[in-house]
Amino acid sequence: MIILRPMSRAVRVLTVAVVFASMVRRAESAARAPATPPSGTGGTTGAGRGLVPSRLPEDPVAGKKSEAQWREHLAHEEHERQVRYDKRRLPQHREVVKLLRQARARFDRAKTPAVIAAARARVAITINDVQRRIAVIDRWGDSSNLLKNYEAVLAILTDPYPAAQIVAMTGDAQTLAALRADLDQHMKEIADWLEKVEHEKESY
Repeated sequence: MIILRPMSRAVRVLTVAVVFASMVRRAESAARAPATPPSGTGGTTGAGRGLVPSRLPEDPVAGKKSEAQWREHLAHEEHERQVRYDKRRLPQHREVVKLLRQARARFDRAKTPAVIAAARARVAITINDVQRRIAVIDRWGDSSNLLKNYEAVLAILTDPYPAAQIVAMTGDAQTLAALRADLDQHMKEIADWLEKVEHEKESY
């Protein structure tokens, strides 16, 4: 038996947006079109004073402006949706952030290759736990605003970070410094978003 995944809200909204924008363009074009001339006039007005088109072409500027306004509306709606979604799951997000910080701290405390290897084994367990928690937060992977940040942090901690630590012990710390900067940036974005949704009022 084939189980179809329900259409996401974002897809449904985008479909409605496309239909709405098309209707707006047709309405604008119809409003600008002059009345159809009586039969027998050959589509002209005045006593043979030249042909007058029965319909004016669509205004591309107005059409683009209408589409841009609708896209802006959709972006705002998507932002509000993600705020509501993550706000209702703040405790789960806080637990994920706590585990990510613990995993990084375990690596940062390691000062020898042997300790780093042991830390990697322990962090692998933590990463599996984090991935399970993220799947609970967002089952379909299309609602939380933090999924890309979580994915990036997990990718760094899985292998590049401990590998760069070992290289840094030989005197080349450039890669490790870059990875630390990436982690700092992702964790800051996560913290900023959670702070925002915690204090932002939900709109319905």
